[in-house]
Amino acid sequence: MRKSFKFLVFILLASATLPILSFNLNCTHAQPEYYGKVMEDNIYLYSQPNDSLENTLFEIPKSYFVILQGNAENDFYKAKYKDVTGYIKKEQVSPMNGKPENPHAVSSFRVFATEGLTLYSRPSSENSKDIILVPYLSENIEYYGLCNGEISIPEKDGTWYFCKYSNGKNSYKGYLYSVFCDKLTKFEENNENFPLITGDLFPIENSSIRGLSPAIQVVIILAISLPCAFILFLLIRPTQEGKKADKSEKSAIKTKFKRKRKCDYFEFDENDL
Repeated sequence: MRKSFKFLVFILLASATLPILSFNLNCTHAQPEYYGKVMEDNIYLYSQPNDSLENTLFEIPKSYFVILQGNAENDFYKAKYKDVTGYIKKEQVSPMNGKPENPHAVSSFRVFATEGLTLYSRPSSENSKDIILVPYLSENIEYYGLCNGEISIPEKDGTWYFCKYSNGKNSYKGYLYSVFCDKLTKFEENNENFPLITGDLFPIENSSIRGLSPAIQVVIILAISLPCAFILFLLIRPTQEGKKADKSEKSAIKTKFKRKRKCDYFEFDENDL
């Protein structure tokens, strides 16, 4: 009777735990991704879902695509251009039902500053981190997009290039002042077009739990699952009484078949057969 009760409790706890584990697996499914085309000039990728100047990364070249990865606050999409992840305004990108062959502009340039040119973490030589010094006449620096920043040379503009510089061992991304750059290769307009997607790309889940951050979801799942696992362990673990009963039963069996010695020979009790 006791074993039947334990088995019933085990089944009930397992039935309660499996939906939780299933929910956790469903939450880890990757979000779908869509390509969104930039149809106008002056469309920027931001480091945060906010279009303030300090959050501006660079301008996305017109007619090219970003990968839309999900909703963000303030009517932004989480988006990726090449290998840079950021945010783009929903109203400034056109989601399309298709995969372009050439989603990103391919362009490069050269540095001609005689003493080299410093790659900065922001489009400014002040309040910015020095990443690396790009040597004189370095070529094939990968261009991502331009950004307005500090005017470092009087009577010049404040255009900076967001780019990636590789020295053969490592790659570095940051900003170079365009006044000391030349030979920027021209990229043609991308004429790839697909049917527009209307409606919400990433519908908001109705479940309030799904709206929580991944860290909070993990805490909730662990808080429910661990007590269930502990109770199951207590139910399955052999009790002290059970261990003693097993030992007594083994001892009785061993005694029952033990040979009895009488004088110089062994005899077996007929009851042992």
